[in-house]
Amino acid sequence: MKLFMLHSLGRQGSMARYFAVSLFLVVLAFFCCPSSADPANVPQTRIHVYFGQYTTDNMGDTLNILKADYEKNYLLAAAHSRDFLELGYGIQLGIEFGVAVRFGENWTGELWGGVVIRPKGFTSREGITIAPAFTIGLSAISKSMGEEIKREIGRGGNASFLFYLGPEIAFTFPGLRRWELVYRLHHRSGAGGALGGLYEGYNANTLGLRYRF
Repeated sequence: MKLFMLHSLGRQGSMARYFAVSLFLVVLAFFCCPSSADPANVPQTRIHVYFGQYTTDNMGDTLNILKADYEKNYLLAAAHSRDFLELGYGIQLGIEFGVAVRFGENWTGELWGGVVIRPKGFTSREGITIAPAFTIGLSAISKSMGEEIKREIGRGGNASFLFYLGPEIAFTFPGLRRWELVYRLHHRSGAGGALGGLYEGYNANTLGLRYRF
């Protein structure tokens, strides 16, 4: 038992160090990578604040917003992103790092960093721009909660350090071109057991505002 505990602590320490290095590289890229995005057309920097509620469902079922099985666990998050590369066809590549307070049954924290793929989207006749985006990276938490704990017990895994996925849809309205109303699925995943010995991690439907500059 003692050896198992030491092994687990060592694994968590390695995960924490790996995440810290990954986050450092993301931040370094944020400040050092020259931007090839056209600043006249595409605001390069975004501040995103959002609130959400966790579910007991997997990622696919959580997307069914009206029928998802919601827990009494929530998150309040803030993310900072920057586009730094034009890939062509109106697609921007950027980076994001964020922090969240998770609360309900207990209080925990989350840090994540990742790469953002952001297509230009399209504009309706009414002047409303609808644009998807997808963030993929790494996520670390201070403590598990809710369905996360049940999945750890069920698979004998550890949700401390997992992959982060953030598919989203943003709406921009006429006269408010620097503001976006954003729906995001806040998803943590072990990617088939690749991290933490887990498949699903935790999912939340979120809604927030993002300012572009």
